[in-house]
Amino acid sequence: MTEPESGHRSLPHTADPRIEAWGPTRQARLGEAVAAVVESFADVSTARPERTATTDLAASDDEDALVSVLDEVDLPSRHRERGRVGRRGRTPPGHAPGA
Repeated sequence: MTEPESGHRSLPHTADPRIEAWGPTRQARLGEAVAAVVESFADVSTARPERTATTDLAASDDEDALVSVLDEVDLPSRHRERGRVGRRGRTPPGHAPGA
């Protein structure tokens, strides 16, 4: 059985989530890695993209590029750090999205 040209999977680990991502280009590998990270904490089976973004990464290797691109992803933990997401993942009253 051959692997698809691009893809990702979770790998077993006792404490931290571990992923493996592959693709024919750096951009494809980074996209698959981001998808795997998001899927580690969110059910995205029915999700559809609402918007896309592009950015220039000043990274010399794939590890630095992955850290840089994950910094650009709007993860729920970033909103919690800013006090914008309640305990059930909802924005509390008085905290408009993007504020």
